[in-house]
Amino acid sequence: MDDSEYDECMREASRSRMPWQLRQLFFNICQELQATNYRTMFDNHKEAMMDDYRLNHPITDANGKIVSNREQIELLWDNLLLRDLNKLFMQINKTNHDFGLEMPDDAILRPYYHNDNSREFSFSRYSQVENQKRGAEMVKKLNADQRNVYTKVMDRVSGKTQCNDNHIWTKGCGGTGKTFLLNVSI
Repeated sequence: MDDSEYDECMREASRSRMPWQLRQLFFNICQELQATNYRTMFDNHKEAMMDDYRLNHPITDANGKIVSNREQIELLWDNLLLRDLNKLFMQINKTNHDFGLEMPDDAILRPYYHNDNSREFSFSRYSQVENQKRGAEMVKKLNADQRNVYTKVMDRVSGKTQCNDNHIWTKGCGGTGKTFLLNVSI
């Protein structure tokens, strides 16, 4: 398989797959070590691999202030993509450099970390305080089954309940409130 086939694979996947799936596919292609120019493939599919970052705009900084500078936001999106790809590459003891990509610039990312112990970003139109209030209101609206799942998940996340794996699956028929439950955040 040559690079054009990998490139076509990425192009075809971008028509029906989510950006995080495209990042995973790019990682899988890189992991095979069969392509010759990963940088060109990255450049060709960069926009599709970071579409979810765009959809999650606005972005708030660590102080909860919404960032509106377009250049600053695009630089942040680029670095988020590089960060997420590097995390994948680290699973195989590689880094972005091994595939001709820049390393993420932590100086650009750091102002958006939402606490010193987290590398999570807030992609919300609400501040952290507003999100907590919204989450508390949503918890009150959970039905009995949703509340049961919510309590079990929160107990596992907080460490009250020990478990052997870190996977939590929620399944149910359409209209049962899975998405609402997933959006409850405190």
